Amino acid sequence: MDGPMYCTLLFTLLLSLVSTGYSQSITRTLNMRIGFANIRRGFVEKADDIEAFLIDNGLQILGLCETDLLEHEHPPSISGFQCVLPNRLPHRVAVYVKNDIQYEILHYNGELPAVIIRTHHTTFGFAYNSFTDKPYTKQRRKLSEKDRMIRVSDFLDWFALHASKQFILMGDFNCNWFEGTTFRNKIFNWCLDNDATQVINSPTRVVGDSSTLLDLCITRIHKMESTHHIHDL
Repeated sequence: MDGPMYCTLLFTLLLSLVSTGYSQSITRTLNMRIGFANIRRGFVEKADDIEAFLIDNGLQILGLCETDLLEHEHPPSISGFQCVLPNRLPHRVAVYVKNDIQYEILHYNGELPAVIIRTHHTTFGFAYNSFTDKPYTKQRRKLSEKDRMIRVSDFLDWFALHASKQFILMGDFNCNWFEGTTFRNKIFNWCLDNDATQVINSPTRVVGDSSTLLDLCITRIHKMESTHHIHDL
């Protein structure tokens, strides 16, 4: 999967977050653009492409997966943004957040690589359901579909307990939304149980004659516009 290009899903969301002030009956709308991409490794070498994509699309938050930073490696520094990494090595997820956004980090200590941040109004989660446990070590092993399903299920249960009333969860779940598998149905039922919606409904990976929807965006925000496209850089 290594290569000089992104060949991945990118989608952005335009959010209208409506809140009522505590001291006054004021309703205000906040527009934000959020994106997500699987960058297929080579994180450090793709700094210029990432910065250009942030600027060209006016993004406030950009989640990335397959960043695969090892010990003593650092994410590219991008002017005007902070980079948030998960606790666990290697850092398989990274999130760039614009400097003017106030947020707190919610630390997830489970097996699924993920970064979760919470602003005053909304929780944003970014996750990567990988096929390998302990990559880049002698103990690495291929995960079964059951293993990967358990990892996602554990994470979703944790996320449901810690997320705000409004949330957005983006990620490469490596679970084809077009197929009625047990794995897919677990995510679907979690959405029903938590009043959430998976908003991507067209393929995010196209290889030859194969079209799959592996990259999901699950939201509990009713005023939202979304777009996505396959993007090369």
